[in-house]
Amino acid sequence: MHKKKVCAIFVLYNPNIPELINNLKVVLPQVDHAVIIDNSEKSENVNYEYCFSDFDKVQYFAFNKNRGIGAAQNKGMELAFNEGFEAVLIMDQDSHVPPNLVEELLNGAFKLKSAGYKIACIGPIVYNRDTGETYKPLFHSKMDISDFIKKDAIISSGSLILREAYEVIGGMEVGLFIDNVDFEWCWRAKREGYSVFVSKRIEMAHRVGERDLSIFNLFSLQVSTPIRLYYQFRNTIILLPRAYVPRYWKIRSILIKPIEFIVFSLFIGPRSLRMKMMVKGIKHGLLKKMGEMID
Repeated sequence: MHKKKVCAIFVLYNPNIPELINNLKVVLPQVDHAVIIDNSEKSENVNYEYCFSDFDKVQYFAFNKNRGIGAAQNKGMELAFNEGFEAVLIMDQDSHVPPNLVEELLNGAFKLKSAGYKIACIGPIVYNRDTGETYKPLFHSKMDISDFIKKDAIISSGSLILREAYEVIGGMEVGLFIDNVDFEWCWRAKREGYSVFVSKRIEMAHRVGERDLSIFNLFSLQVSTPIRLYYQFRNTIILLPRAYVPRYWKIRSILIKPIEFIVFSLFIGPRSLRMKMMVKGIKHGLLKKMGEMID
């Protein structure tokens, strides 16, 4: 397992180029190849492909429009696995990884597979790159196993997905477009008998949302852009009826979403736009409208 060929998949959307270049410099020595999938709208003023021309073993593919993170990750996995790579490292443009991330994840997957686990994916412990705090949801499910934590779901960025699991589980659900895409895939993997793990031996800095908002020091709400609120509320309603979605996540969503609606509508600007997006998300979720939001 530890000698498997690994391809990194970077998904871009109007990226900060200097930050992305720095991430590439850290990730590329750890992998055999990298695929960059660009969801940015086509622009005459920016040539992202030129920015990566100095890097060896980098393949660039542009949709020239935002097709959603699921479609971009699927395209990257299709390109990688068709070329014979046996595992992919999924990366967002705003994650900062350590220089031994891939080695630790491969070694972890090898140990867990040797212990009899069917591995869908394995990722690092993720902490907030602005505050240094580890992300901990209000309700979650986990099981400690030596150097690893068995979880129901992990974020896609920084995770290593094995080809053998992908061939059974399939790709990401494109219709969700952006939010909860990674969690849905992990839950579907569990339904197929696969396990998802976090390695305690490695950490990664990541940013979720624009900032965190503490609620009476009991828990934090992740403040997202208004458009992201649309997808979060819509996709929550779409996922709630599904039998393979964990009960604790459903309970958490039922408890937290009303609080988010009140807080974001009354206290976080632009209030009217946030309320409009959340209401539209609820409406489209009930109507089971999928894909990109259409005005």
